[in-house]
Amino acid sequence: MSRRSRRRDPSPRSIRLTLVSAITVVSGLVYLMVGMAQLLQPEWYFANLAPFEPYNRPDIGLAGSLMLPLGVVMIIASQNPSQGRLVIGMGASAAVLMVFSAWYGAAAGEFTAADHGLLVMALIGLALAQMWAFWQIRPRMR
Repeated sequence: MSRRSRRRDPSPRSIRLTLVSAITVVSGLVYLMVGMAQLLQPEWYFANLAPFEPYNRPDIGLAGSLMLPLGVVMIIASQNPSQGRLVIGMGASAAVLMVFSAWYGAAAGEFTAADHGLLVMALIGLALAQMWAFWQIRPRMR
């Protein structure tokens, strides 16, 4: 067998970095799409994703103006997750805060889990995946 025809199995570290990149790019795309919806179609966003009274176009636009750039920098950070650790941590923090906000909204009776249970579960999944990704690229002690 020649050297070129031998296949090397990927190392566990390269597999983890690939998963971290995938989680980061998917999270970035979610943030990017949500930010675009908030900025470009706030009525649709309010009606379909966040129907919590009162409707406030400036607040939805403000949230979109923060989500869109976060999505862009997370997509960029997915190219080299080791150097984009801070951005991945910011995305994970945003996801955790969104989960707490949804939990507070449900506890305050603003909506029921039956109404928006899937959305809350998706937020929890996003937060857990991003926290795992952030943990995987922590600096190693030498």
